[in-house]
Amino acid sequence: IESEKECLFAKYSETIEQDPPGCLATLRRLIQSGPIRTVYSGGGNGKYVPSHEGFALRMPSEDIPNWQQVNDKGDLVDIPRPALNLRYWDASTGGYVSLDPTLSGAPTTSEEVDEWFIGVVRKLKASNYVGSDILNSLATSERTVSVEPTFEVA
Repeated sequence: IESEKECLFAKYSETIEQDPPGCLATLRRLIQSGPIRTVYSGGGNGKYVPSHEGFALRMPSEDIPNWQQVNDKGDLVDIPRPALNLRYWDASTGGYVSLDPTLSGAPTTSEEVDEWFIGVVRKLKASNYVGSDILNSLATSERTVSVEPTFEVA
């Protein structure tokens, strides 16, 4: 878990802020899911590594369908499921020990999270590639192919 905490926010930040984006469908999922600042289950691709078993955190198998979606190519994609609390059993003390789930480099307070995410949105809206219209469409669409909003953007 510690090694994931060290690298996952940097990778997430790099992916969501990439200009031009490496993949609009990925950007759409990241924008719609909001800021990720804690360790999360995910990884795996369902082909070689089971879904939500690519990272240290696991979830009950009956919850997995609620944390997946089908992308525009028809492939099943895992949606990161953030951990709110972490703990492990310490046999020597006979009790649980809490771990901080915050990713290294991630904002910690709700104000810092908002400020960081607003900065990401502003950067993408100012992008010559993404811009306001495409970002608004990605934030409100169900499919990247159409990027047609499913509700009105103010």
